[in-house]
Amino acid sequence: MARRLGFFERVGRAIRNAAERLHIVAPPEAPELPEGPRRRGGPPIDPFAQVYVEETLRRPGTQEYQRQVSFIRDLYGFEREDRETQLEIWREYLKFNKSGGPRRNDPSHPFWRYTGIDPRDFDWHGWREAMGYRHGGRKGRYV
Repeated sequence: MARRLGFFERVGRAIRNAAERLHIVAPPEAPELPEGPRRRGGPPIDPFAQVYVEETLRRPGTQEYQRQVSFIRDLYGFEREDRETQLEIWREYLKFNKSGGPRRNDPSHPFWRYTGIDPRDFDWHGWREAMGYRHGGRKGRYV
């Protein structure tokens, strides 16, 4: 014995038959979208902000973030590096700022080895300002 069509199957068949009689064609398929990370609305994701969130678990866009980004971009030769190297230097810099690792002025610190900067030539005055530390108005070597 043949199975009787259900209610929705009968309604669907009736609509399909009516559409065929009226020569209605199905809408074209939507174009395929490019793959990759996207965010609904808004501007594209800034890679420096993404690294900042990953390393510090803080929101970018704050004054602290703006000071840090400004400081690292002002380092000599930073803008000449390609984007991937800049992001790696930025990541190492954020790790450099965390407490609990080797001393920051230790020449064997990974940040100094990665960037090739000598700790004696580093702008400590500018770094203290970028970190928001009060330092009594002392001047650094390169101010």
